[in-house]
Amino acid sequence: DDAARAPATKRKKPLDSVNAGRWHLARGRFAKARRAFLRARAGPHRAAALTGLAQLEFQQGHFKLALRYAKAALKAGGGTRARLVAGNASFRLRNFGRAISLYEAVLAKHPKNAEALRALEAAKAQARKLNPPPPKRANKH
Repeated sequence: DDAARAPATKRKKPLDSVNAGRWHLARGRFAKARRAFLRARAGPHRAAALTGLAQLEFQQGHFKLALRYAKAALKAGGGTRARLVAGNASFRLRNFGRAISLYEAVLAKHPKNAEALRALEAAKAQARKLNPPPPKRANKH
C-alpha cells in the first residue's frame, strides 16, 4: 500500500538497495526500482540485483533486455528466480526450446514449483504448435 514507507534507499548497504528495489518494483515504481537495483549491482548481492533488473525489464515488456539481465544473474550465481525470468523472457521471445530447458532446470531442483510447471506446459504446447508431429501413415497391407 502506498501509505507504507519505502525502505531507506539512501543507505549504502547493497541488500538494503535490493530490498528497496523489490519494494518499488512490487508497486510499479520502475525508475526507483531500477536505481536501487543498479546501486546494488556492484556489491555482494549482484545476482539478486541483476535478477531484480531482469524482472523489472520483463514487467515493462523489454524481453531481450530481461533475458540479458537474467543470464548475467545466472552467471553471478542467481538461482531459481533468475532461471524463471530467463525462461519467461525466452518464452516471450518465442524461443520455446530454451524456455523448456530453463523450466526443466528449475523443476530438477524444485519439482513442485507451480510457476515452472505451468510455464513448462505452456512452452511445450507452443513448441508443438510450431513443430507438430508428422501424421501417422496408414499401413498398406
